[in-house]
Amino acid sequence: MMILNSGVCFNTVKVWRVIGVLVLILKVLVPVLLVITSVMPLFNALVAGNAEATKKAWITIGKKLAAGVIVFFIPSLVNASVKLLVGADYETEDVSYCVDCFSSPGSSECVQHVKAFDDVGKKEAEEFKENENEQSEIGNGSVNTNELG
Repeated sequence: MMILNSGVCFNTVKVWRVIGVLVLILKVLVPVLLVITSVMPLFNALVAGNAEATKKAWITIGKKLAAGVIVFFIPSLVNASVKLLVGADYETEDVSYCVDCFSSPGSSECVQHVKAFDDVGKKEAEEFKENENEQSEIGNGSVNTNELG
């Protein structure tokens, strides 16, 4: 159900939270995998005593380290950039829903955003059911036409 009079970020706050959890998982897994995949070739080169293979392994470790740092800091850079672009009105802007849940899916701010979304959705669902019941009563002829206006 589409929530009326709300921004795109408010309407998709749960999606942003899932994306945030996935990014958090990647921020943990990528460095671990990079360490594992970097150490094995270096270990093999050191055991073999091959200077050329050791040099190549160190170069590979450097490249993987750079990639790991980039992956780790991209979400933080995106978060800072959005806050700078929005400016002082960040807390009142709809974009705060996206950024809070993308950068910190377990934060109290994100949890509050999701709760607000759920509360609005429940309220709209109740209003929809009330309107639906009124429409069915009108269709059945069980409503007094004097009550309608």
